[in-house]
Amino acid sequence: MNHWTQLTLTRRVTTYQQLLREVSSDGVAVNYGKTSVDEVGVSTPVFDHRDELVAAVMIAAPRYRVTEERLTHLVAACKAASARVSQRLGRAVRTP
Repeated sequence: MNHWTQLTLTRRVTTYQQLLREVSSDGVAVNYGKTSVDEVGVSTPVFDHRDELVAAVMIAAPRYRVTEERLTHLVAACKAASARVSQRLGRAVRTP
């Protein structure tokens, strides 16, 4: 695996698979300088009326503008946006 930045995951496949399970469980993927030191990305899934994954909402920003506190807000905004889109596509409303 290529090592794009110091934060790039280059470990075993099992480590990568564990990360994918965590992303699936958390409902959000965050890239904070992992593929480019200057970029931040937050992505959340969009589901349809069959509860099938059909799209994603993604927020990208320059890393120098995103503090850890701001990242928390971006994650919340991204999750809220995907929940709204999913509901518009007929997904049942989820309560925590």
